Amino acid sequence: MKLIKNYLMTSSYQLLIIILPIITTPYISRVLSPEGIGLYSYTYTITQYFVLFATLGTVTYGSREIAYYQSNKQKRSEIFWGITFLSWATGAISLLIFYIFIFFNGKYSVLFFWQSFLIFGVIFDINWYFTGMEKFKVIISRNFCIKIISLLCIFVFVKSEKDLSLYIVILGLSNIIGNILVWPYLRKEVYKPNFSKLSFKKHLGSTWIFFLPQTSVTLNSLINQNMIAYFDSITSLGYFTQTNKFTVIAISIVISIGTVMLPRMSNLVARKEYSKFTDYVTKSINISSGISIAIMFGLMAIAPKFTTFFLGAQYKFVIHLLVLSSPIVVLVTWSNVLGQQYLIPLNRMKIFTKSLICGNLVNVSLNLILLPKMGVEISIINQLINEIIIVGIQFISVRKELKINIILGDLIKYFFAGIIMFIAVLYLNLQLPMTIFTLLIEIGIGVLIYSMLVISLKTGLYKELKKIIKIR
Repeated sequence: MKLIKNYLMTSSYQLLIIILPIITTPYISRVLSPEGIGLYSYTYTITQYFVLFATLGTVTYGSREIAYYQSNKQKRSEIFWGITFLSWATGAISLLIFYIFIFFNGKYSVLFFWQSFLIFGVIFDINWYFTGMEKFKVIISRNFCIKIISLLCIFVFVKSEKDLSLYIVILGLSNIIGNILVWPYLRKEVYKPNFSKLSFKKHLGSTWIFFLPQTSVTLNSLINQNMIAYFDSITSLGYFTQTNKFTVIAISIVISIGTVMLPRMSNLVARKEYSKFTDYVTKSINISSGISIAIMFGLMAIAPKFTTFFLGAQYKFVIHLLVLSSPIVVLVTWSNVLGQQYLIPLNRMKIFTKSLICGNLVNVSLNLILLPKMGVEISIINQLINEIIIVGIQFISVRKELKINIILGDLIKYFFAGIIMFIAVLYLNLQLPMTIFTLLIEIGIGVLIYSMLVISLKTGLYKELKKIIKIR
């Protein structure tokens, strides 16, 4: 029940994360314009290189290590303080180098300075501890309040393109304040630091193992965006950013399963309950596939009229970018389950890292060759190729360990249900004028059709939901 409660709680928070961009994106897209969005994305992506070093793989590594020792307060205290002091050191170094970069770079220096708040946010971030302890209520409660306040601040203070700096400040400060507000919850969780048992060397070596795959993923995304700005234009980067925002929102609905499952799976491995561990992963793939396939076809169906209605007429170019990028939702979901929920808890980091590096190297190489000639569309296609390679390598490595026949059988059912839903919703989208009311009708009919087919086909998603809500 705790696992289900954590998932429902995390899903509710993910729903909040989804709703807030739905509220702010139409406003920000019109107020800042594609060029303003592009400038934000450009300075943000550069800053993320420094955030990446400041984090140094501590988020995933830290939550996994804490999960191993949930019932041992002394041990988890040592782990917490060792990783925390390490992140303070890497954060301070990263911040210093970033300010040196701003001083010598000159261009967009004001925007870069305000983006440095993101690095400060990393220094105070201890959410990984509460994730490892499966205490998601702590994280979610403070984030809920902070995000609502930041939403109000955006509407009150951001009024034109000239307020881009203010927009960055609001996002950065909300991140810092949110992370600081978690610290009081630590009082009963850990003992005071014992400086003789911080194990810096051990944690530094281990975080580097996690840093490599994390770097591969993040660098791939950042380099893509930088190449779009360099080879195409800042405006095209704005289009790409808005497209990516839709897919990220969609992915977050399903990824919440992975957030909840990682500490639970790590704890099962620590207790050597491998049969239960494998069963959980199989169910997680099944449920995640059912949800992500529905979202993919839903995005593709509403894209023609919803995109310009949501973002504004100047974002018409985003329509076909969104259709192209929709399959990424399913692919990222699969790689998240196989990587985050299976390979990482089993400490099979070599396979995990290999899959990410291979996929990302192909992606960057193809972008370098094709992006100057073909523009932003090819970057979306290369993302798809990247995810296919990652999932392919991970799938091949675990194919003999999971119940693949069950998974593949249900995938066919989900795709069938998704295609039928897609045809119906797309027809409505093309025939009806786009309003909030017709959008809700399209979504409602889509959910109804997909749900009825999933139930009638007796899929794994239906069976698991039936257990959760105790339908007799």
